[in-house]
Amino acid sequence: MREIPHYGQLYNTCGLSSLLMIAIPEKNGGLHRLLDDICKVIGASTEFNKELNWQLACGYLLLKASFNRTLAWHLRKLFDYDYYNFKILLNNQLTEKVQYHTNKMDFKTVSALNTFFKAKIIKKPALKTYLDDMKTNLELKMIALLFGGIYMPNAESTDGTGCYTFDKKKKKDLETLNEMINDGLMLGLFNHWLAVKDLYKDEENNFVLAINDPLKSTNKIKFNDLTSSHRFYHYKFDQKLQKQMEEVVRKALKLNLRSK
Repeated sequence: MREIPHYGQLYNTCGLSSLLMIAIPEKNGGLHRLLDDICKVIGASTEFNKELNWQLACGYLLLKASFNRTLAWHLRKLFDYDYYNFKILLNNQLTEKVQYHTNKMDFKTVSALNTFFKAKIIKKPALKTYLDDMKTNLELKMIALLFGGIYMPNAESTDGTGCYTFDKKKKKDLETLNEMINDGLMLGLFNHWLAVKDLYKDEENNFVLAINDPLKSTNKIKFNDLTSSHRFYHYKFDQKLQKQMEEVVRKALKLNLRSK
């Protein structure tokens, strides 16, 4: 079984926290160093609460991907029109934030957001405002790609997200779940993302899913209690792709290239 870490979250960064858990930066030196280097760019220390500052790094990278040509080229190549949808939704989201913070007379945040719109400079108040909203499935797929992860959609999904549900449970579903957990599996529950850690048998011979909740609790869900509201998202992380995308990200952010 693939061991994953258990990270906490900032406000509404459960998706980024869960994605980082299944990406396992601690066991991937290249990703670990990349996240640390992005944190240095934004002035976030990784000496304490490293996983929380890594989430800031993820948000920064997503904002950068909305206008950086190098990142955009790679994201368009895989996501096509979904990438343009991301840009449209981001623009609408941040425009609403400008009005919200204007009403609150928070002119520091308004100034930072306007700087992002006009000069494509990402200041901390704009970054933190962007992270205030829970990340979508599309945003998580994009950040996963930049970290060497590919989203593996369910071809039989009917909701357009490619998620897996286990309404009518079969023995084969157990095998599918186990395989996906070994690759990297997230669970979406309405307005919350979680990372799936393990599938095991309890003392009563029930199959149980162990879930790492970014709110720092470990949840347990019996396989037989799964419903259509439990939506699973499957990712595969590839070391070769991670190295390729690390070079792309480093060049886009003008970071030192990793040593060969």
